[in-house]
Amino acid sequence: MKKDKGLLEFDLLENGLDFIIFAINQLKNGGKNELKYGILHLSAGVDLVLKYRLSQEHWSLLFADINTANTDKLNSGDFKSVDSVGCIDRLKRICGIELSEKEVNQLKHLRDRRNRLEHFGITESVAALKSSTFKVLNFILNFINEHIDYSGLNETEESLLESIREQFRDFEEFIQKRLESLKPKIESHKRMTAVTICPTCYQDALVIDDGASCLFCGVSGDGEEMAGNFVFQILGISSYDTKDGTEYPIYECSECGAESLVHSRLEDEVFGWLCFTCGTEWSEQEKAYCETCGHPYSKSEYDIGMCSNCIEYRIG
Repeated sequence: MKKDKGLLEFDLLENGLDFIIFAINQLKNGGKNELKYGILHLSAGVDLVLKYRLSQEHWSLLFADINTANTDKLNSGDFKSVDSVGCIDRLKRICGIELSEKEVNQLKHLRDRRNRLEHFGITESVAALKSSTFKVLNFILNFINEHIDYSGLNETEESLLESIREQFRDFEEFIQKRLESLKPKIESHKRMTAVTICPTCYQDALVIDDGASCLFCGVSGDGEEMAGNFVFQILGISSYDTKDGTEYPIYECSECGAESLVHSRLEDEVFGWLCFTCGTEWSEQEKAYCETCGHPYSKSEYDIGMCSNCIEYRIG
């Protein structure tokens, strides 16, 4: 907030950066409690930075219900602020700042981790937490560079931002060294089966071979479980989303029969269709939805828009 407006000095950006640098230090230490509080503080810090940019458009946008916004409540802090989803929506609609699908999903994943920590705890590896944290830190630094006016920063904010950049380089070095050490193994697996993005650490190191396991962070599970995790964490779709007509992109695999065939359609085209049990992969053009039953099928040279089951039913 601008100090000459007589409003409460929220110091949203300074507080947000302070939370983030504190989170980085905790995550680097790697102890159980440090990891827990690191994720909690990182989530809070990212939310504050996004809200700071929203406040630069107008202070009333910080209120969950803009109709209740007034300066008395602002000064006292006695109001319900906009939540993370609402903040991202207002950044897009009002500020013209549209986050990519991948960025939105990464933020959702961070909030999901925070919520699980607050209520249940998590059992993810240090490598997974550092890798996913790296992605979020990269996002928030890019966001600050592109959407926040540096000329308005005070000395404390500038110092915190520089510290975050320095610490970020440490995370980057950790990620690069680990990926470099795993590169021969990853490339070897790619020659034999599918390797895709891990829904836990976001690295391209998830090996599909009668289930899935990540060479980078160590997470593993059966094909159906990992398919569900991929759809939720990477594509940002839950089974509850289907109530509004959204496609839930998991189907029965025609090769192995497992309910673990995922239709990706990511912006960067990681894959078209992939079974998380047997590792069989199809391009976007090689499969289609049957015009009769709606299920996916492999297209043939003389494709007529129907799967083999529906064709047999029509003929028989």
